[in-house]
Amino acid sequence: DNRNKMKRRISPGIWEDKDGAIHWSIPELLEHVGLPFTEENRKAAIQMLKDMMLEQNKDATIIYRSSEDDPGTKL
Repeated sequence: DNRNKMKRRISPGIWEDKDGAIHWSIPELLEHVGLPFTEENRKAAIQMLKDMMLEQNKDATIIYRSSEDDPGTKL
């Protein structure tokens, strides 16, 4: 499983795994832009990244590591 093996770092909070999938670290991204890691900022960052990815590639597959981040999951 290469999903957790970093191939290269793209920028703070963004890296590519050995299979070519892009990963986002929301806490690291928020820290990089000087925003606190709050529930509101976390949700806003996830939504913005999702919208951006789907705008570039409407067929992109977005996998959430946490069910609380997945808008399709009912908690």
